[in-house]
Amino acid sequence: MKSLPESIYPALFQNLPDGVFLIDPQTSRILDCNEAALRQVGMARDEVLDQSVLSLQKDVVGAEQWASIAQAIRNINGFIFIGAHRHKSGADVPVEVHTSAFTFEGQEYFLSVARNITERVALESDLDSRDVQLRFALSDASDGLWDWNLQTNEVFFSPQLNRMLGYGPHEMKPTLATWLDNLHPEDAQSVRTNLDEHMQGRRERYVAEYRLRNRNGHYTTGVGFARETLRVNPPASWVWCKTLLTANSWS
Repeated sequence: MKSLPESIYPALFQNLPDGVFLIDPQTSRILDCNEAALRQVGMARDEVLDQSVLSLQKDVVGAEQWASIAQAIRNINGFIFIGAHRHKSGADVPVEVHTSAFTFEGQEYFLSVARNITERVALESDLDSRDVQLRFALSDASDGLWDWNLQTNEVFFSPQLNRMLGYGPHEMKPTLATWLDNLHPEDAQSVRTNLDEHMQGRRERYVAEYRLRNRNGHYTTGVGFARETLRVNPPASWVWCKTLLTANSWS
């Protein structure tokens, strides 16, 4: 079998899709890195080389903590660290870093492979959000649930709420207007005022009794209340449970 030329290895290093850093274990200095690493942090080569790897790490601070991590890297074959790199723009880049120690010509080195996990983190966050919706739906199976995501302005209407109002699973347009436009005209102003005051922090809880129009144009009396499921500043997603009363309340 024909052996590969040694000149191919620098090309392999530069063309790896993940960021690769060659690190001096004693000083934490970055000795070399590939193009993917530079793109990951948004910096030029001269801004990265000879800098401490700690300058890129959001979650590792100080020589003492580096010494502890360096020893763990030596003790574990394939040390895995999940944290965030600092991008030049000031943004945090979620990364999963695999680091190993090796010796070349009597000199010890650390080789760190950093994978950008932004998409994975976003997916896990979305799954967590949907899991919250599922838990509420299961715990309040007799109620109609809707969830308003303040980041995307999308609204999730549970299958039970769709059924209660006489709609199929995907007939209700996933927007806040779908809910607001179906409020009884006599109730709409007070409901919206309570909602606005709650969102502005002037009301600790949102509780409102109102009538909601069903598919046939009739109204049912219900009680709505809000539950925050993810506290970010500002809140990213609020879950609202809409509890409908019995068929006797239809008018």
